[in-house]
Amino acid sequence: MKKKIYFVINNNIYIRNFIKTKIIKKLNHKFDVSLIFNKNLYKDKSIKKYNKNKTFFYSSSNNNNLMLKYHDIKSTYYKKNSKFFQFRLLRLYRYDIRYLNELLLSKGIKNNIINKIFNFHYLIKNFTLFLVFKILSTFVFFPVVKKYITNLPKNDSIEKIIKKLDGEIFIIPTSGYDADTIHFIDLLKKNKKKSYLIVDNWDNLSSKIILDNLPDRIAVWGAQTKLHAKKIQKMNANKIKILGSARSESLFSERYKKHKSVYKNYILFLGSAWAWDEEGVLTRIDNFLTKNKIKNLQIIYRPHPFRQRKTLISKFWKYIKVDKQLYDNKSKKFLKRSWPDLNYYPSLIQNSKFIIGGLTSMMIESTIFWKSYLAIGFDDNFSLMNQKNALKYFTHLEGIEKLPNIKICKNINNFDKYLHNMIKSHVKKIPSSGIRLNIDKKREFFLSGNEGTYTERLINDVNKFSNVF
Repeated sequence: MKKKIYFVINNNIYIRNFIKTKIIKKLNHKFDVSLIFNKNLYKDKSIKKYNKNKTFFYSSSNNNNLMLKYHDIKSTYYKKNSKFFQFRLLRLYRYDIRYLNELLLSKGIKNNIINKIFNFHYLIKNFTLFLVFKILSTFVFFPVVKKYITNLPKNDSIEKIIKKLDGEIFIIPTSGYDADTIHFIDLLKKNKKKSYLIVDNWDNLSSKIILDNLPDRIAVWGAQTKLHAKKIQKMNANKIKILGSARSESLFSERYKKHKSVYKNYILFLGSAWAWDEEGVLTRIDNFLTKNKIKNLQIIYRPHPFRQRKTLISKFWKYIKVDKQLYDNKSKKFLKRSWPDLNYYPSLIQNSKFIIGGLTSMMIESTIFWKSYLAIGFDDNFSLMNQKNALKYFTHLEGIEKLPNIKICKNINNFDKYLHNMIKSHVKKIPSSGIRLNIDKKREFFLSGNEGTYTERLINDVNKFSNVF
């Protein structure tokens, strides 16, 4: 008889990463898997095909926003655990002058001194909130805040499901910063059932929150994120399992195949979620290619699907096209923002000459294909959320320069030189087997994937975990 497990899905990214990748279908071959969805996802077509007797729905709590604010305060209280926690409040409650640049841009207002003066009150408001949260994170007030949050009513909708179901193990993928995950861990502990947490993204343990109640098991990307689980989240090493990333399984399986190219003769430019001036870098690249009269080459620009500022497409760009998976060049409009199909990535990455971009998780995914990556690491002179600050404050980026395929440009004045050298030297699409082995070896520290598949590792560990009790 198969062991019962429950798989919690509270965001459509996990529908993509675990259902559409058929990971849950394969998991179901070994276990009796039931799915627990947030009601907000009810209309998704991927859900409706499942057996109604094995799908359950819960509602989010009214206290979710309050709980997340508490965790903003808590991460500030534990700011020594991760250097990004020192930066977190400043990021959330911006009162720097550069914020006005982004604010006017998002509003579609001309950037001049008069409009900045009229919008200055936003800085005053944010500074006030920053001070309030800073005070609440001190050793005097934080215990009071924690006690208040702890005494808030629990999510009845989740607790009813936990009590109703007779299985022991609940698998919960998480981005780190979501209240539903916190409710599940807390309520599973209260009801003496086991939580198996899957960390979905690279930075989740080092940049989001500090958990009050730790899960019984936590699955991480690699040796680096295992260290984050131990040192930042204070997890016991024997409760941490290196699995890799669910969304990378298809990339590992496809990297040895030859994929038909979507575009001809192109450099891929990958944007990141942070609100920095990547359009300025693209304009610089376009000017360089124009000045040097480069022929038979184009830049395919792929903005982050959930970028934290408005993306502007310049009508003066000659070499740059926006990736058609995200943008309709005919109507000049972005397509509906949702998590893109993972099956599109192998061809896009593999057939590029090389890649330029921000300090994003796709930098690691590009490394799976051994692609040379010119990373932006300089101040754009426009936004606080520039890539120099990303490099400075993001804990998970520590040591990234050790990857042999990545070069980081930390000075904007050197960018043209870096670009020239990349164009000149990267004629071959696939590096030698020795170089590929070295890249794989170094990448394994950040993202596991050299041995077996993600699904195999997940099945084996869940089986091992279930045998403990």
